[in-house]
Amino acid sequence: MRHAAFGAGEPLLAYFALPAGVLAWAVAGAWWKARLTHRRAFVPTLFYLFAGTLLEAVPVLRGDNPVQIALMLIPLLCCNTWQVLTLHKLTGSEETEEAKRRVSLGLGAARPRRG
Repeated sequence: MRHAAFGAGEPLLAYFALPAGVLAWAVAGAWWKARLTHRRAFVPTLFYLFAGTLLEAVPVLRGDNPVQIALMLIPLLCCNTWQVLTLHKLTGSEETEEAKRRVSLGLGAARPRRG
């Protein structure tokens, strides 16, 4: 959409850098969150860090000023990543507490068998 509005005569590939950078950040943040909690947290974290951040950045993306985009997008990425990474601490998830207990006992991250 930004290419249609501002990219007259410019290559389309230049407008893929911003979403690619946000996607790389989102993948790194989702991987980190999955390592902290559970691997099932990867996809929701990836979605929030990519789609949520870009939706929050729509007002600045309507302009074509790279400095303003950087000044809004970098803090948004940092804040959203921090929020996602601390969410399990704030909610006190039982699954996370159980995983911490197993790791502290030397049982690893594997779930105990039931039955």
